[in-house]
Amino acid sequence: MASMIKNNMPSLRTLNQLNKNTNLLAKSLQKVSSGMKINSAADSASAYSISEGMRVQLRALDQCNANTKTGANMLSVAAGAIDNQIDLIKRMKEIALDAANDTNTDADRAIMQKEVNGRLMELNSISYSTEYNGRQLLNGVVPGEQTTSFNPAAQIQQNTTPVISEPANSTSHPPYSLPSYVPNNNFMTNTPATVYDIIWQQDPAGTTYTLGQTVYDSNHNPYQVVPDPNTGAMSVLINNSYQAIGSAFIAYNGNATAVPMNNAIVGNSYSTTNTLPGNSYTVGTLPDGKKVLNITTKASDFYDLNLPSTNLPASLDGQGFSVLCSGCEQFVCVQFDAAKAANTGEHYVDTKGTPPAECYIIGIAGLSNINDIYGSMEQGISQITGTSPTGSSVQQLTNYHNVSLHFYDDGSGNKRCYITKDDGLDLDLYDGIVGRVETVGGKLPWKNVVIQGDTVSSQFTKLQLPNTTLDALFPAQNSTWDIEPKESDYPNPWPKGYEEDRTWPPEWGEDFIENTSLENKRKRLWREETWPYPAKGAISTASCVSTREKALKFVQSLDQALKYLANAATTLGVQEVRLNYMNDNIVTSHENTTAAESVIRDADMAKEMTDYSKYNVLAQSAQSMLAQANQNIGSSLDLLQ
Repeated sequence: MASMIKNNMPSLRTLNQLNKNTNLLAKSLQKVSSGMKINSAADSASAYSISEGMRVQLRALDQCNANTKTGANMLSVAAGAIDNQIDLIKRMKEIALDAANDTNTDADRAIMQKEVNGRLMELNSISYSTEYNGRQLLNGVVPGEQTTSFNPAAQIQQNTTPVISEPANSTSHPPYSLPSYVPNNNFMTNTPATVYDIIWQQDPAGTTYTLGQTVYDSNHNPYQVVPDPNTGAMSVLINNSYQAIGSAFIAYNGNATAVPMNNAIVGNSYSTTNTLPGNSYTVGTLPDGKKVLNITTKASDFYDLNLPSTNLPASLDGQGFSVLCSGCEQFVCVQFDAAKAANTGEHYVDTKGTPPAECYIIGIAGLSNINDIYGSMEQGISQITGTSPTGSSVQQLTNYHNVSLHFYDDGSGNKRCYITKDDGLDLDLYDGIVGRVETVGGKLPWKNVVIQGDTVSSQFTKLQLPNTTLDALFPAQNSTWDIEPKESDYPNPWPKGYEEDRTWPPEWGEDFIENTSLENKRKRLWREETWPYPAKGAISTASCVSTREKALKFVQSLDQALKYLANAATTLGVQEVRLNYMNDNIVTSHENTTAAESVIRDADMAKEMTDYSKYNVLAQSAQSMLAQANQNIGSSLDLLQ
């Protein structure tokens, strides 16, 4: 072979192989020493990326595991506090039952009341003092759905300032006890555009009649033409006596002439039909000048308002009037509010009644002129109904029998108003407001807390912590707790135990049990026994066991509070069990993820030691061969000597 001294190729090749073997030996040594086959992205970019993602997930699962444990501990603290509250309720029920026993004197009950008061205070104190890491657990709320409606049975407000001009009637329609007013006129509200002027006159001599024809006497009473069995003459039968037409019986007829209603003469009699005999009405006028037909046989339905004109708007603040249709029991209130902006209105209905009672609240803030008050009424109602007021408009208050307000100018520059409704049914007008507008709901007796997780099943886990303060355990009748069941909450179908022939709780009273529908009795029973929240109207005052009657009422309130606390404790227990299961799932996820990451990154030590030994021998062999290759150049030097 060629002998060269400048480029010793065997040495270069041996050196290159030595470097490779040394690099492999170094990597193998790193894997053996670290226990991982992937120590950097250079080892395997994709595997390194997957492994690092799993390591992030593993650390998150570790924290999630800690979160669920602390969450379960928090629930355990809350559950322990509720257990103490349940013990307090149990003892208070014993005291209340004892106080309901007439073997006790008032002095005995006074002592019992002191113990109850102390336990009530402690009950409330537990709610406010139960904490976990400085966070109060049992006194929170969540905003709920607010419902504002008109309750006609909530209260009766008697006005001190009359808003109606007529004197009070001696009767009033139950169940409302405000004074009823009689109308100042009778008329047909749906007056036809065309009426008929009937002119009655005697039939001329020689008029021909036919059998079965209808003829009329001078008083417009109808008779049928029949033959006289003795003479065969055309006759009428009156009081079992045949009277010949034209001699013994004078026949009359009428001619109907169509007259536009606006051309009818006030005071004259007209008919609504051109078919004789027709009903006869006298033409009159309403306060706004509209011509109408006066009625003598139908119910009254025209009322004129007479609002006070001094000390406005204070004299009308909270005042108003009410309308009741006796036919369908439709009830409508109009109330003035001096705190609301003028020319605005609010409309509320009774969500329970059929037909629903309605209430219009009219803003009159800053108004000191009676004309402006009437104008605000018109504007406010038109705003609600979506109509365009013209200054002389008709504003319908309800679709039931067309109860409407008529606004007009009396001709002297004064704005006025009167009320009408459809014909045929009585309409009572009350000087006062019956019922009130109420807002129910608004807050739910719990607060939400979130346990942060990192798996699909545990991420953002929401838990509920109940409110166990006295306000929630014994909700007042006017409280804003959103705790009443909706129609969708009731069971359908009703379960066993809600049959019609079951025995209903005697404390409901015989009147309620006998006169209440089966559906309402079922709802009340389910509300008291199953619905988790206490009923409104509970008592927890400082005199709740001072008398036998109050003690019995307090027993019912305690039963409702106990039901609520038992449900709260159950809910906390279920949530704690859920966190335990969540923790088990997190541990399993952590284990599986660790195993998957190990497959990607952990080194097989047996294999790596084998590779290490191989690369170590190869490196040593390359070093030895490099020494031999370096010695080969000596042959070329010998030739140069």
